[in-house]
Amino acid sequence: MIILHDVIEAIKNSPLCEGWLVGGVVERGWSNRDADLVVTNPKVAEGLPSYFDVIVQEGKPEGPSIPVAGLKQLLAFKFEFMKPPKTQSNSNEFYDINDFKKLKPGDYFVEPKYDGIRVQLRKAGYKVWILTDSGNNITKKLPNIAEEARTKIPFTVCILDCELVAYRGSQRLDHSGVTAFLRSTTPPEDYHLRLKPFDILLYEGADMREKELADRKKILAKVPWGKSIHPIKYKLVKADGVIEAIEEMTTSEGAMIKDASSKYDR
Repeated sequence: MIILHDVIEAIKNSPLCEGWLVGGVVERGWSNRDADLVVTNPKVAEGLPSYFDVIVQEGKPEGPSIPVAGLKQLLAFKFEFMKPPKTQSNSNEFYDINDFKKLKPGDYFVEPKYDGIRVQLRKAGYKVWILTDSGNNITKKLPNIAEEARTKIPFTVCILDCELVAYRGSQRLDHSGVTAFLRSTTPPEDYHLRLKPFDILLYEGADMREKELADRKKILAKVPWGKSIHPIKYKLVKADGVIEAIEEMTTSEGAMIKDASSKYDR
């Protein structure tokens, strides 16, 4: 049996930089016999393991496929979160709601703030990685979330910036509920955890960090709400509507206010 994980590792360690993976390894994550690879020039596939079935044709194939260039971009993507400064002299945190009257004119996204842990979700076809802010792979501890990401997120190659949040019934717990689960050597099933995507860094192999937040949000809006994955709700308002929106969108942790024209810091 050929599994997508092994195919990805083979491509990662090869000079191949164009073409498309198709067939069973893309549609279900494995194949009985081979890994189908569509290329326009057979020479680019030289040196790959013998289980690759190279198909030569012009143009992108129809049906589900993983672009090799996008996969390479994902594998080479530098693991880094954008974090607002939190120092004594420079902070983006406001504690007085009247401070928001000083915002410069423009459009702003107002989102609820959650007390979980920051994670990245990376997806290439049926392959999913969920990584903490230190780069630890926690995918195996989150089987329900990972399965929903495989089947529900409508992107072939992407990286999502997310918050991982724990619940007890309808009550939302603080970040210690998530960390206790992840540190446990025999954790229960992840039925009480929710993944909340709020930004997209890579979309179908394209680096989105230089795009404005408004453009990134339009793409992220394609991710459907599921049992385990809850894209973060938001309101898009003008500067003079931020205070009213905060009152609607805030949690016990507060609210996040983001300039719609902002870009993701590298």
